[in-house]
Amino acid sequence: MEKPYQQDKIVAVDVETTGLSAGLDEIIEIGAVLISNGKLDKTYHSLICPKKVIPREITKLTGITWEMVKKACPIEHVLPEFLKFAGNFPLLGHNLPFDYSFLKAACMQQKISFERKGIDTLRLARILLPSLEKKTLSFVADFYEIDIEKSHRASYDAISCAKIYLKMLEKFGNLPGKQELFFPQELKTKIKKSESATAKQKKYLLDLLKYHKIEEVSLERLTKSEASMLIDYFKSGQLEKATAILAAFP
Repeated sequence: MEKPYQQDKIVAVDVETTGLSAGLDEIIEIGAVLISNGKLDKTYHSLICPKKVIPREITKLTGITWEMVKKACPIEHVLPEFLKFAGNFPLLGHNLPFDYSFLKAACMQQKISFERKGIDTLRLARILLPSLEKKTLSFVADFYEIDIEKSHRASYDAISCAKIYLKMLEKFGNLPGKQELFFPQELKTKIKKSESATAKQKKYLLDLLKYHKIEEVSLERLTKSEASMLIDYFKSGQLEKATAILAAFP
């Protein structure tokens, strides 16, 4: 039987984030696994301390709390580690454009070039499994009898995605007209640009810090939306949330 086409090496990756908008929201966890010659090889995982408090709905979805990430490294330290792990290999992901957009945005903020090719198992599922009721990672994994220990945690989702890819490759990779589906495609994304906090917002926040006897921090990297959120926290008496966000700034 003809061996199905496969990449010699490809990196399955998954990120957990504070929201849905790359460039505005932040990565709080990266998980990845290297697939080498059709087998799962090395793994990578890191929690990341964001500059904002993790929204309650994200904690409910992922199980990741502020207590878990507050002592973790910031994205500036974690991203170079991940990029070293990933090398120049193609990426693999379930709804890969989402993960890639956040990684791309983080690289742009650090002035790092990040252009990749990749394969999206969600796209593969839509084409190769049209009769499957849902195409979510957990649903496709269940279809292939792949156990996900902790859904919506980066490492487990990355490994599940890798296993799904290998199952699909085994079944469809040598069928006429299907092989090209397993060729990595150029990844493209549009990143929403965040505006810097206004001078008026910064002055108001500095006044609030003095009023609440909180040690001043640099507000230079604060975005307009982050400043607005901080002001709202201070005005509504949620000092713990406000100080937690400020503590994440260098």
